[in-house]
Amino acid sequence: MPNTPRKILITGATGFIGKYIVEHALKNGYEVYLAVRDKSDFSRIADLDFKKIIVDFSSEESIANSFSSNVVFDTVVHSAGVKSCFVTNDYYTYNVALTKNLCEVLHKRKLLKGKFIYMGSLAALGPGNKVSLADITENKVANPISDYGKSKLLAEKEVVRSGLSYTILRPTAVYGKGTSDYNALVKIVKKGFAVYITKPSQRLSFVHAEDVARVVFLTDKVSQGNQIFNVSDGVDYTLASIYEIMASALKVKLMLKLRIPFFLVLAVAQYNHYIERFFKIENALNSFEKANEVTAPNWKCSSKKLKDRLGFKTLHTLREIID
Repeated sequence: MPNTPRKILITGATGFIGKYIVEHALKNGYEVYLAVRDKSDFSRIADLDFKKIIVDFSSEESIANSFSSNVVFDTVVHSAGVKSCFVTNDYYTYNVALTKNLCEVLHKRKLLKGKFIYMGSLAALGPGNKVSLADITENKVANPISDYGKSKLLAEKEVVRSGLSYTILRPTAVYGKGTSDYNALVKIVKKGFAVYITKPSQRLSFVHAEDVARVVFLTDKVSQGNQIFNVSDGVDYTLASIYEIMASALKVKLMLKLRIPFFLVLAVAQYNHYIERFFKIENALNSFEKANEVTAPNWKCSSKKLKDRLGFKTLHTLREIID
């Protein structure tokens, strides 16, 4: 009698990182179920093999009504959420309340046999010490400085108290095919410019979306007990070195290096805030707190725990950020 494939439920599958998670779930032989909204855009994953479960995520009751008690999952990967909102409360609605309600349904109805893997964010911990420039480890006292980071931290707490067996992943800045987050930066470098909105010595960390997906299934197979892992490629970058890496990958020479004063960064953030509110045009730099977050001197993320306990090694390099 053939082995029955393990069943996995994935939320956020139509997003940037979600596509990689679905691809790796299939590579690992899972029977893939996607919890999706009725009007989700499946263009990223249209050629992949999965079963859709249309879910109304607005409440615990509506989520419960979307699931059949005949399907029990071996693994759930919760990647759904928001990172930029026009309305501040939406961070807490879609990152915190949604996570809480999903966990409640899975636990109360016994729909999960194995792990609940939550896709968190390094923003939940907040930036590292700006004086010592010490690595941000899993043991850092959480001090998020944006509503996004605060909401991701609160969502983590909901997972911890859910009663489910869990793994929480905190990726640092993620790059790879399918995101437009770095397009503006690439355009600047192509023109031979390096524009600094903070000191060139700012410490940063990155990880490719495929490596994040690989961590998901590595933790599902290997990790024992409830765990939290920071996720990065383990390289300590400075803002200046990132420009040099991109320039090298694009085969251009940086001809002009320009530093923008912080008060101008704040002014741009405030301008973007009003543009976003009135015209519904999303912008990553859309508030004073976001300006403080992106200019923080230390976002150096340690992946030592991940490497030591699970033997994780990245397959991608930051040169691929130009894709």
